[in-house]
Amino acid sequence: MGELSIYPKIAVLMSTYNGELYIKEQIESILRQKNVEVYLYIRDDGSTDRTEQIVRKYTGENNVFYKKGKQNLGPGKSFMHLLYTVGKIDDYQYYAFADQDDIWLEEKLISAVNMLDNDYIPQLYCSNQIIYENEREKGLRFKELPDLSLIGHLTRSDISGCTMVLNRRLAEEIIKKKCPERDILNLRLHDTFIFLTAALIGEIKYDNNSYIRYRIHADNTVGIKKKTVFGRIGRALKRGMPYKNLRMKTAKFLLDNYSICDQEQREKIGLANVNMRLKLLFGENYMLEIFSNPGEGTEIRITLKKIER
Repeated sequence: MGELSIYPKIAVLMSTYNGELYIKEQIESILRQKNVEVYLYIRDDGSTDRTEQIVRKYTGENNVFYKKGKQNLGPGKSFMHLLYTVGKIDDYQYYAFADQDDIWLEEKLISAVNMLDNDYIPQLYCSNQIIYENEREKGLRFKELPDLSLIGHLTRSDISGCTMVLNRRLAEEIIKKKCPERDILNLRLHDTFIFLTAALIGEIKYDNNSYIRYRIHADNTVGIKKKTVFGRIGRALKRGMPYKNLRMKTAKFLLDNYSICDQEQREKIGLANVNMRLKLLFGENYMLEIFSNPGEGTEIRITLKKIER
């Protein structure tokens, strides 16, 4: 039997796609993490550049494991494939996601571990980000606390997967359910789904500090993208497609698969689902407003309210 480590064991999950420009710097920053025992699992999602050659130089002696994916799944499905695969290994106390192009400060993982303080409750750590562009730090992404609510993340996602660390209990709760369909993950990605799950069944631990340089460049696969004319046109066209229906599909998936959430949570998800349908019918300027008069003979009125902008 091998010698027990005095440090927490963390499986870091990275999906790669044509990442040759920055991946060497990122891998080395992950391997330099202090006071944790890191195991880096990399799944390539169909790269055609030198990503594989660069990664293979680290496999073997550095606790780095590499797998060439048989098909291109897209980032959301590829990351979830890693979690569902590595999550079945009993050795790890924590799981973290890593993008291929960021730079981690040495205290990133241990800072998360120090905030995840209950092994019996599903917990998710997430943090602020240091915007990093043209090899320079541009300050923190969030000046104020971002929306961490369940409803907020059904309609909008501000928390990035590259900041997330899951305790083992949360990972176990996720992987014992079926994985969301690819169309949901293509829109909402793995990080939104994991955040929603943690909000439903566990606790969110947010750190306003940042231990990650979040690189902004024209080829960002997910997250904050460097704005270009073609990028804005593409996003505008996408908004015209039936992608909003997938937000409703996400809400239905949560209702169908997480029966342990309480009635109040179910009502919130259901209301968010209805509001998303209203936006499809009437546009972005309308939402449901509920008035109730608690007590005997409770009166509940539901009205369609125009949002003043």
